[in-house]
Amino acid sequence: MERTNNNPGDQALIVEHLFDSLIMQGNKQLNEKLSQHDLTVAQYLSMEALADKSSECSMSELAERIHQSSATMTGIVDRLVEKGWVTRRRSEDDRRAVFVNLTSQGHEIVDHVAYERRQAVQDSILKMDPNDVASFIKLLQRYMDAAGYSPTIPYQN
Repeated sequence: MERTNNNPGDQALIVEHLFDSLIMQGNKQLNEKLSQHDLTVAQYLSMEALADKSSECSMSELAERIHQSSATMTGIVDRLVEKGWVTRRRSEDDRRAVFVNLTSQGHEIVDHVAYERRQAVQDSILKMDPNDVASFIKLLQRYMDAAGYSPTIPYQN
């Protein structure tokens, strides 16, 4: 049986393979950027979540935000504290509660990596027709809606 691009099953397979390739390439680029800063993906996601929060965050909330266990989160934060990118403090009210926050150096690292990532995407879309880029964004948004995801999209018209 010959595959066509009109069959929903075939289309789903094509989309699945394109997404897999996009994710693998994105992860490769991200790992390359992070290795230049001696960061793991989990460390970067933790720092990014703290930057998005813009105030201190409990360890349990941070673990939940990046989908890690409390024990794993402790190891991640330990290494970030050692690097001087995160501070940690115990609650005065509840000694079990621990709060973390980004240092100014941590903010600089997050901002720098975010800038590098955005530049890589920009370099790619500059090779595309502007109308195709606009269509691509609209189609991705429609796909996300149809899949039941609601991403936060900055500068959305």
